[in-house]
Amino acid sequence: MNTLANDLRALVQQRLIAKTRIEPSGCWVWTGVRTRARPTSHEYGVLGIRIGVGKMHTSAPHRWSYLLFVGDIPHKYQVDHLCKNTLCCNPAHLEAVTALENLRRSRVWEVNRSKTHCPAGHPYGKPVLRTAKGRVNVPARDCPRCGLVRKWIKRNPGKTAADYVPRAERTHCKHGHEMTDANTIIGMASDGYLKRSCRECVNVRAREYQRLLRASGKKKR
Repeated sequence: MNTLANDLRALVQQRLIAKTRIEPSGCWVWTGVRTRARPTSHEYGVLGIRIGVGKMHTSAPHRWSYLLFVGDIPHKYQVDHLCKNTLCCNPAHLEAVTALENLRRSRVWEVNRSKTHCPAGHPYGKPVLRTAKGRVNVPARDCPRCGLVRKWIKRNPGKTAADYVPRAERTHCKHGHEMTDANTIIGMASDGYLKRSCRECVNVRAREYQRLLRASGKKKR
């Protein structure tokens, strides 16, 4: 809900006054129903308003307070707590901002920016702008090593991250051929990085390709 109808204003004001406690800091702390997304996340209030037997309008108390005392909330904007108290409903402590700006002001943003390694201990790569359905576009740091591990596990069902060995450290190819200097081909991958290929496997594929050509009666292009 981004606008507050006239028939809701009196009910919202009555419920806010009955369910808030004014602290010495100036915060109007919500004392009603509370919820949190995860056990370690901040608590947020929940306020539902119903007119007669009509539809129940449910939102956070600080959003109700902003609509009542400040004005409309722009589309896709969030109401940020300037006092950092997520249960505060004081309109003087609230500001409508974009989702990205709200994230930048959070403690999570500062904590994640200070990290230099992923949970597995690999150094992070450069931040990239990630676009995901239903989420804001924010610079995200992905671990290149963990990304390779996830792709490898997907291609090798039944394997785990503990079974993964970096390509540069492998002594044998996936078919068991030893990766000696004579049996190794260094080439350029599609992503611009150098890659090692097993010469024996390349020869096997080439011979199979020639066999299929002869069987079909076609000539090599």
